[in-house]
Amino acid sequence: PGTFKALKPVPGMAQILKSSGLFAGSFLYNGKRVGFLRIPSYTPSDLTLSLFALRFVIAKLEQTTEMLVIDQTNNPGGYVAYSDWIVASLVKEYDPKIHMKFKVRPTQAFLRNYASLMAMIKKSIEEEDPKPELKAIYEKYYPLISREFGKVKRAFEMGNFLSEPISLAVTSYFLEEQLSYTVKNEGLNGSKVATLMNKFAGVDITKRQKYSKPIVMLINELDFSGGDATPANLQDYRRVKLYGVGTAGAGGSVGSFQNKVLNHFSYR
Repeated sequence: PGTFKALKPVPGMAQILKSSGLFAGSFLYNGKRVGFLRIPSYTPSDLTLSLFALRFVIAKLEQTTEMLVIDQTNNPGGYVAYSDWIVASLVKEYDPKIHMKFKVRPTQAFLRNYASLMAMIKKSIEEEDPKPELKAIYEKYYPLISREFGKVKRAFEMGNFLSEPISLAVTSYFLEEQLSYTVKNEGLNGSKVATLMNKFAGVDITKRQKYSKPIVMLINELDFSGGDATPANLQDYRRVKLYGVGTAGAGGSVGSFQNKVLNHFSYR
């Protein structure tokens, strides 16, 4: 629309915003300021920085608009964590009964990843002089991650093709809280919190930001994987009105394979 104004990054913030792939702005419609948020994929170039870019964008849209249009058409999907962070910034609170779960293929590689994460958390908890705030995060998520690990391990031991539904959100939100702690106490790219607050125009990026107003989400047949899951999840929360056509229905337990017998090729 002719009244559209892009959200301009504050000085020192452009590269952080670029890392997220997000494009935001607002326009006037029937006397109301309507926010616009483009999510081209759920694979940002830098997952860590994208969390703080997301918080900045959501806070600014909450402050300046009366409703929001999210355009995620032609979205090929990406990281579950990035999708979970976006969902968390749009709903009132995380609901484990509603939030999307995944039946995963119980491979040894999947189990090793889980086991390594749990070993790291357990080691941090058992340190003689851990930071209390960080230890609280580890103690909060260790039993949750252990519970989901157990579901996959049981499926592996029983020889099942897929596990029972597990929550990947507990890992997503563990990573979010861990990153928030790091930025709050150690800064981001060498900048401490006070400097960050100034850079982000008063937005406290060490805390999750929320958008509380009505949302319309645009979808189409070229949305895959996370592009299927995110609008479906938000619809389950009854948080968005979807416009467009049904998404592709792609995704699942993705694996990569290679062949080097004649010509090297790989596929997923």
